[in-house]
Amino acid sequence: MNIKVPKGLTKCPKCNYYKGITKDHRGSIKVSCACHNQICERCGEKVYEFPIGSTIYDEDRGLLHVPVFCAWSHRCPDGVQGQLKNSFLIDSNGNNLLNR
Repeated sequence: MNIKVPKGLTKCPKCNYYKGITKDHRGSIKVSCACHNQICERCGEKVYEFPIGSTIYDEDRGLLHVPVFCAWSHRCPDGVQGQLKNSFLIDSNGNNLLNR
């Protein structure tokens, strides 16, 4: 069951997920692909498949919000919950998002 792709979204050539700016009943919405995820400062792995706090487009379910609690599923390779250190969210420039 594919939903019609909203106007303004295009597939990212790198990750194959949709991105762009579209509109719904709330106004303009920025839709993120999977390329610019937050990285765990402790282990260097992606915290979650998609950017935390973003809106994504799923071809079967439409526009979806990625809530912050999705980060709670992240475990560093040694099994430690790296986000409990309050230093796990860094942007693509290496800036810690919790210290803004």
